[in-house]
Amino acid sequence: DITFQYFEELKIVTGFNLYNLLARFLLGEPEERERIREYENILGNEFFGGRGITLIPQYGKDTVAVKIGDDNQFPIYDLGDGLQQVIIITSAAYLEQSPSVFFIEEPEACLHPGLLRKLALFLLNHTEHQYLATTHSNHLLDLAENSTEVVVHKVYKVDEDGRACFQIQECTRDRELLAELGVLASSVYLANSTI
Repeated sequence: DITFQYFEELKIVTGFNLYNLLARFLLGEPEERERIREYENILGNEFFGGRGITLIPQYGKDTVAVKIGDDNQFPIYDLGDGLQQVIIITSAAYLEQSPSVFFIEEPEACLHPGLLRKLALFLLNHTEHQYLATTHSNHLLDLAENSTEVVVHKVYKVDEDGRACFQIQECTRDRELLAELGVLASSVYLANSTI
């Protein structure tokens, strides 16, 4: 049995705390403000084609505004769902400075496969945390081919003496896993746009 005594520091990140997270850092010590500037710089370089990005907790509101390059700022909820998700995940990971374990459920939801890869590389290259992600994405599995820091496990249910049990199998370079996910040769043809 797992007891909750091990989860005293458990934080669930949904994005609802983004305003408070940014406000805490921006109104804090000089090092904290500098950390936000570093994060915005990396975010702009990795996800916005090198354009400057500013995240602004709007005074008197509970929303975050986004300013990209020289464009007018706008509420974060007017940004696409995928980019909102990227900002929520990367801000939580980048601004958490103590080594942590992050559990991410299906990060591919609402993300273009290319953006999903950028998200994973951001987490690998710009943070020191450990990540456990559930996914059906073959694009995340590709990272295991190129990085020794990525390990893939398959979780499946088996019947043992009439009881359902779960088995975990390491399968980092297992090509059969791709077939189970329904990946075909045509899967390599990815649209780089949305119609």
